[in-house]
Amino acid sequence: MNGFKIMLGALGVQMMVFGAITLAQGLNIITSTPMSGAQQAIYVGAVLVLIGAALAAWPARTGLLRDLAGAVSVFFALFGCVWMLQGVNILPGSFMSGAIVWTYIGAAWVAIAIALFIFATRKPKSAS
Repeated sequence: MNGFKIMLGALGVQMMVFGAITLAQGLNIITSTPMSGAQQAIYVGAVLVLIGAALAAWPARTGLLRDLAGAVSVFFALFGCVWMLQGVNILPGSFMSGAIVWTYIGAAWVAIAIALFIFATRKPKSAS
């Protein structure tokens, strides 16, 4: 059951991240994408963030925060690597292809993933 909670929480975190990106595109904070300025993107992004927060709260409440951070770190590393490869135009076919800014964003995601992985795998301090 714990594995199911962790995977559901990881899905919730991903939904929150992509919901926030979609919301930012709808609000024209992230421009030059097909969803920039679209009112529907605002609603979809907000719903994704809310559902994702509800899913991520379940394992966090039950004391599985370290396990959730470990699972999320794997997904963040994968997405970061894909975005870096698109930014340097190794993976073409996207609006991100050839835009060097996505290389930097991807590198930031990989750094976040490493920090989350370290948090998830370090041993807790013993109370003395």
